[in-house]
Amino acid sequence: MFVAIYSLMLISNGELMNNIEKNVMSAADYTGRSKTETDKAIEYKKSTFKLVPPVFLRSFRKHSKTSEQSTKL
Repeated sequence: MFVAIYSLMLISNGELMNNIEKNVMSAADYTGRSKTETDKAIEYKKSTFKLVPPVFLRSFRKHSKTSEQSTKL
């Protein structure tokens, strides 16, 4: 009787361990994919700043300074 219960517990725990192992492996896969996607996102973010010409940014800064001065008066 005790041996049957013990073997049943061992089988159910073995299934649980297999399930945990499967979840850990899939988490490792998701981590690898997310690192790749994060690297892509960083590259995309860097490339958007390359599209804006610096002359445009300078004129925008000058305009914002004059509007700040007019609101302070």
